[in-house]
Formats: sequence, C-alpha cells, structure tokens
Amino acid sequence: MKRLLSRVVKLGKVPRSARRVCPPVNPQVMRSIVGTIRGIVLLLLLFQSSVDGQSSADASQNEAQTNNVPANRSSSPSLTQSSDAAAEQRMGSARSLTPQRLSTGSYSERQRATLEMWRQRTLSRQMVQDAARDEDPEIAERAQWILRQWRSGNLPGPQGEKTRPTGGSRPTALATVLEQGAFEAVLIAVEESAGTIEFEQIKRRVAKSLTERFPIYIDSAIADGTLPDFVALIDAVADNQEMATSSWDLKRHLGHALDLSNCLPKGAETWVESERLIAKSLFASINGDAMNAIELAGQAGDLDTGRMTKMINDRWDLVLESERQRIDQSTDVQDSVEAYAWMCAAAYRLGDAESLEQAKAFLVKASAKEAKAISELRWRILAMHDAVDEAIRVAAQDDQASAAKIAVASSRHEAAIKHTGFDLSLLTSDLESWVDEALAEQSELSREGVGQLAPTVERLYALARLLVRLHDTENAKEIYRRLDSREFIVTPWGHSLLDLTLTELSWAKQYDLVGEIAVKRRDNNTVERTRLIIAKAAGTDKETFDIVVAQMQQLFPRTSYYDRFRMAFELFRGRVPDGFDSERDFERLFVTLPSQAAQREALSWKTSERTEAFGEGLLDLFALHGKLDLVQRGERLLAEKGDLDAKIRLAEASYLEGDFRTALERWEEVAIESSRFDASTALITLDHGVNYAKSLVGRWLVARRSGFTELAEDYELRLRLMAMSPSLKLRHELAEYISDQGQSQLAVETLGQLVIQNSYGGPEAPDQFNVAVAYVTAISRLKEEHPKAVTDLDRMNAEIMKWSDLAVLGILNEPYLERTFVGLPLSVRTTKLQYAIDTKQGSLAEQAIKQIEHYDPLNIDFGERLIPKLREAGFEEIANHSIDQLMDRGLVYASRYPFDATSLNNFAWTAAVNEQRLDDALLLSRRAVMLEPDSVVFRDTLAEVLHCRGDDQQALAIESACLLDQPDEWHLHQQIEKYRQATVQQE
Repeated sequence: MKRLLSRVVKLGKVPRSARRVCPPVNPQVMRSIVGTIRGIVLLLLLFQSSVDGQSSADASQNEAQTNNVPANRSSSPSLTQSSDAAAEQRMGSARSLTPQRLSTGSYSERQRATLEMWRQRTLSRQMVQDAARDEDPEIAERAQWILRQWRSGNLPGPQGEKTRPTGGSRPTALATVLEQGAFEAVLIAVEESAGTIEFEQIKRRVAKSLTERFPIYIDSAIADGTLPDFVALIDAVADNQEMATSSWDLKRHLGHALDLSNCLPKGAETWVESERLIAKSLFASINGDAMNAIELAGQAGDLDTGRMTKMINDRWDLVLESERQRIDQSTDVQDSVEAYAWMCAAAYRLGDAESLEQAKAFLVKASAKEAKAISELRWRILAMHDAVDEAIRVAAQDDQASAAKIAVASSRHEAAIKHTGFDLSLLTSDLESWVDEALAEQSELSREGVGQLAPTVERLYALARLLVRLHDTENAKEIYRRLDSREFIVTPWGHSLLDLTLTELSWAKQYDLVGEIAVKRRDNNTVERTRLIIAKAAGTDKETFDIVVAQMQQLFPRTSYYDRFRMAFELFRGRVPDGFDSERDFERLFVTLPSQAAQREALSWKTSERTEAFGEGLLDLFALHGKLDLVQRGERLLAEKGDLDAKIRLAEASYLEGDFRTALERWEEVAIESSRFDASTALITLDHGVNYAKSLVGRWLVARRSGFTELAEDYELRLRLMAMSPSLKLRHELAEYISDQGQSQLAVETLGQLVIQNSYGGPEAPDQFNVAVAYVTAISRLKEEHPKAVTDLDRMNAEIMKWSDLAVLGILNEPYLERTFVGLPLSVRTTKLQYAIDTKQGSLAEQAIKQIEHYDPLNIDFGERLIPKLREAGFEEIANHSIDQLMDRGLVYASRYPFDATSLNNFAWTAAVNEQRLDDALLLSRRAVMLEPDSVVFRDTLAEVLHCRGDDQQALAIESACLLDQPDEWHLHQQIEKYRQATVQQE
C-alpha cells in the first residue's frame, strides 16, 4: 500500500514522465535554488566552451537550421575560430547585442547573434521590436523570425523540447504549449503578441484554456515549481472578474500583499471603468470591507449590482434609503413598483413597520390594465413578506387561476374555491358540464390560432390542485383525464393541451396518472415534447426513456406501442409490469443494449445523432429494481468504453468497500484520462477539469483513511488551489462533490467565498439559488456530522439564516410556480425557528411560529418536527400553545372536510408525537381508519395514539395486524417491540 500511495505523488500531471508532485515551493527558496543551479550550469558551459569552441559554433548553426533561422543567400561559409575566442564572444554577447550584428560579419556570426537575441529576451526585447522595422531587409527578417518564435511560445535552451508548438494557427499552437506546462513561454507569447492582429484572439483562447482545464494546469505548475509563472499568465490574460478573482486568490496564496489599490490583474487594464469598479467591489465584499464594497459598486453605476452589494453586506438600511430616493425620482409605473418592492424587502428585515406598511399600501393598489410582469412582481413580493392574503387579492385582479393556486399553496381553501369559480357542493353533479364548457372555450381559441390556454381551463387546473390538496384524487383525476386533447395547441411554442395536463400532473405529483393518459391504445408514437414531459414524470431523461421503450419492442415484439410504453413507464416508477419477468427480462434488457448501441453508432452518420445505449439513467433503473449485479456490469462496460463518470463511480464504490488499492488505481486512471490532450480531445470542455479535480478528491480520501497524513495534507492544499479556478461552475461542482464525500469543512470554506463571488457573477455563473442552497446545506451537514469542526457556531447559524433568506429573494423575477413563492418563504421561517431553538431565543421562536402559521395554518411539518424540539430546548409553554393552535385549526378543518382521511390522520399523528391533545387525536384517527380501514399507515397512527394514552394492549394488537399486511416494514417491527416492552412494564 505504501508503494502504491507513493506512486500517487508522481501523478500530478500524469502524461509527463519526468514530473513529480510536491507541495508548492516558497518563491524565495525557489529563486535561491534556481540561482545555484544556474551558477553550476554557467561554470559547465564555460568549461565546455574552453574545450570545444568549434563544436559550439557548429551547434549554433545546426540549431539555427533546425529552427529555420533566416539566412542571407550570399553569405560566406562559417569561419573557424579558436575556442578561446568563441568563449570570449559568448561571454560578451549580452553586452554587445545590437541589431547591426544581425547583418554583419560571417554567416555563423549572424546566426549566433540571432540565436542570442532569441535566447536573451529580457535584454534584447526592445531592440528586436525596433529591428523588425529596420530598413535593412536581413535585420528585419531575422528580428521578425525572433518575434515569431516568442509569439508562438517557442523558447530555446533547456525548455526547448517541451515548448515546441505543433502546427496550426498560433492560438491553437499555444494550447499545445499550455498542455506541456510551459507557462512562461505562453506568457511571453501573449506579451509579444500585443499590438498584433491576433492579440485578442490569443488572449481569449489562452483564458478559455486556463478556465476550463485549470485543475490540470495548476497541478502541473505545482509539480514543476512554476506556480509563479502560472499566476503571472492568469494575471496577464484575465478578461473578466472571475479570472481576476482567481488571480487574486493565487497571489494571496503566494504571499503577495494586496489591497484595493493593487488587487486588479494586469489584464484589467483594457476593461471599462465600471468593470474595474465592480471587480474591486467584489474583492472588498469577500474581505468583509462592506463600506468600500458598497461605495465602489455605487460608483460603477449599475442599480442592481449596487443593491445586491448592500444586501449581501447586510446594509438593508442603505437599501431602504436608496429605494426611497428612487421612488421620489421615478416617473414610470414599473420603476415605481420595483422600488416599492425592494423598499418592502428592506423595511421587513429592518423591522421598520411604518415603511413596510407604506410599501404594502402601494403594492396592493394594482390596476387590472397593468402588464402581467408588473402584477406578478406585486403579488410575489407581498407573498414573500407575510402578506399572503394581499398577494391573493392582487393576483386575482389579473388572473383568477393564479390567485386560486396561491390560496391552495397556503391552505386557504375557501379563497381557493372562490377564485376557481366552482361550487364544491355541486362537484358531483356539475363536474362534467364544467369540463365541457372549458373544452368548448379552448376549442374556440385554438380554432382562431391564438396559441393560449383558455381561462376556464386554467381555473379547472387550479380546482384539480385544490382537490388533490383535499385528497379528493378521484374527482381531480376525472378533470385531468378529460383535458387530454392533442389537437388543441395552447402555447406559442406548440404545446398541446395534453402536454400541459401532463405537466400539471407532474406538479401535483400524480405520476401514475401520467402513465395512464399519456398514450392511447391506438397510438404508434408520441411527439418529442410530450416524451420530454413523460420522461421527467418517470424520473429519468428522454433519451433513456426512449431507449427502454425501444428495447421493449426487442424483448416483446408482438406487443403494441401502448403496451411497450406502459411497461417502460412502470419500470421507471419502480414497479414490475404485467408480462415482465423480473428474473429473466432485466438480464435480456441488459444484454440487448450493447448490440443496439452498435447499430445506432453505425447509422449515426445518417442521422447526425448518437444515443448511447448505456448511461447512468439505465443503471439507475437497474438499481431501482435491486439488480446490483447488472449495475456493476454496466459500470464496467461503460468504463471500458472510456466513460469517465462510470470510472469515477467505480472508484467511489471501491473506496466505500474498503478496497483502497483498487480505488487508488481507478482514481489514477481517471486523472490520466481527464488530463489527456490529443487530437481527439482538443475540444476543451470544463468536464475535463472537474473530473481531474474529482480524482484528486478520491486520492485525498484514500490517503487520509490510510494514515498518510503528510500526503493527505499535500492533496488538500492542491484541492484548495484547484478551488481557486476562474470557473464559478467548476468551483461549485467541486465544492458540492467534496461535500457529498463527507468533507463538509472544506466545502463550507469554498462555498463561503463562492456564494459572494457568484452574487456578482454574469450570465455564465451558476444559479445563485442553487449555490446558496449548497452553502447552507454544507453548513448544516458540518454542524450535524462534525460539530467539533464548527469553531464559531453563532456565525454559522447566522450564515444559514442570511443565505437562506437571500436565496429566496433571488427568485423574485424567475419563472417559478405560484406555490414556490409561498413554499420557499415558509421554509425560511422554518429555518428561522430552528435557529431560534439552537440559540434559545424564545421571542424569536414565537415570531417564527407566527409567520409559519400565517403562511400555512395547517402546516403539520413544523408541528411534528420542531415543536418537540422547542420543548426539549425548555420552551414548553410556547410548544404547548403552538400544538393547541394547530389542533384547533385541525378540528375546524375536519368539520368542513370530514372525508379527508389523510389530513385527519396527519393531525392525529402530530398530536401523538407531541403527546398533547390525545383525546382529539383519538377522535381524528378513528375517523381516518373508518374512512380507509385498509390503510396500514392510518392504523399505525391509531396504535401510536392508543400507546400515548396508555392502552398498550390494544396498540400492540392493532400494530400486529398491520404487520400481517406489510411484514417487511421495519417501522412496524420497531413499534411492536416498543408496545410489547410498555405492556411488560405495566404488568
């Protein structure tokens, strides 16, 4: 094992045989070592020149010929010189470099002068640039040759072999030089290209390569001790703030003293002033310098960036002040609505009741003639800030269906009924006629070619959502089944009414009905848009779903398309369909896939498409049905075909199994494959860098588990440097991968900076909501799994609150469903309650509970999960009051909707978990069991209520009967043991 692990140290950049991996070298120490080596080399050169001056002259001529140094056609043969003269000439060449030497003297002297100027760029750069414009054609030609070598990254001397560019355009050639790790050569090429027609193209190409293959290149720089050259190159080509941040991070790692006066890279000299100011603002925000960050963002003149900078630096007072000024100056309705929206957000967080009411008073005064986007902004910001009822009223002025959907999401059932426009008391008798009227209205619109959904149909969808929420799924399904026409085109993008119904079913999580209505018996196919929706409902991607449907024809050639489709859909839903033999047909499905892949590949030249037969989606299908042997065989097959994701999964599996040797070998293979750069992989993709970084994560974990502390520390340092990538996407993916591997500490550190940097990010940046959620999740994992690693619990809790809140605000203008603008703020208030419990703040807990109850008065999640924690934290009075309030609302709901067995059961279970209101819980639970006596879940709740009341004998009898129906349910076994022990104690 030690021998195997020691091999990893040599891996750094695997394709180069002469590379060794070591921790970054202190620049001063490196300069000292290099100086010593240069001294020794110089002595050797002097000795060699004194022995064989003629051979040196011949070598110069050969080198010139090898590199195609321009020669004068009329030049005479080279002159023979004494070795002493040759040595003296080389010693004095640095002092005597002049452009005239390129055209005077013998041929060998002119060749030697050309090579000396090429080698000694620092001394000769200016004179070569001047000589390139000389009137003497030979001087100009030789100088231009030198410039071409520099601009191509072709350097002489010890680096000659590894900086030899390949053919092709200069930007392409430099990509090859980059792969060789010759960062100084590329930097010289960039600098010498300044002022040429190719300069911008070269900079962009080098910047792109550095961004996408950053982990590979920085590992190369560490291995070769060329990290300063690498950083200098990034600094020179930085063309955006992401590269500027990478340069800044790396300079700080090298010990550079940076402040706002020198934080920008050299490449920023060509940026416009606003870009420079925003980049400086970003650096100030990362450093915690809030006031400078805000001032710089304000100077940049971008309203959104200025506001965002104040928000992430917790200066809501300044947000409120600037939005007030904006309101005073605004003459446009949309601008006023936006200003009042952000005024509302700021006042809410500041606790400024007067300003909050002023903002809400303006926002609720919506006009029916307003643009839809303005109306949506009004109700969304209201919904986000505890004004759900006001949001419903504003939405109703523009769209009754949207108002109904907001009401459904917030358990305001009476308001939902009102805005759907349908009387639930007439549901049984009139439902069919309601659907007929909606279809007639849609038919008229479709006949006119409008391409929009009829308002009555939209209200029927809202009614169906309400019925699902009330657990009246039969009537909801009847609505969905009737709204299944393919002929009615209801969007400008060509979606049919069936497509929208399938989408609504997915949103309502009625997945089984998707499979039921998506295809009719007479169908021979489905359109691509429809299959995309179906596949998503099945929990997979369209390509994987299509493959399985096609394979069903191979396995069951006599079945119809309808049957093949239904079988495939059932498989993806985790069920074995009728006619499918689990023991035989999964193996048959697996075996037929590779041959089908070969056929598709052979035909790909006709279709310009390649659909891989195997993929992670298909392996997930086998795993869903417990066919782990097929999963392993599939992973190996994919790995043999060069699928890096499969190789990564195999390495992860070996690590989890404790087979560190195999895991390490597989991680090495991933590193080699992902860092390869040849004709087939010259198209650079970000995945190369991500996979290479993942391979280092794997090797890091193996080293840690194997006790190689020093090696693990080296790997961790390299990972930290890789996380300084200019690609925000790579930083995000790497941090999430590190977090998924249980290394939350490093993930939190990486995401802590990324979440700020991404706030400033442009259109290529990852979704800020996802980045913030990843950060909050990593902190939560760290607190739960490694509590000793949390050195500042208060700050971590505050970070969770802050970024959860900002994440929700970040979706304000995004096209999410109506329920999102209720559900996400509700989750933030739930997080707030958890924070209050952790910090033992009773008043904050009461405030959070009040807000939760406002968003969803029937929300049992916090009642089941958090109210018991309140009691454990010592807030028993608050906990008892909260459960009383929840149960009172539950009893009112039960009286209005007495046939909703699921809700009755949920309220009873919540009461049992809290061991409060047990009489009411028993009443509700018995009613639920009476409505659905076959439900094991409902009977289990009844047993738990009886146990809490002390009737363990009856609880044991009920739970034992449940076990007969579901003998494999582990929860039932646990409950039976609990009741049995309670019975023994009573006796």
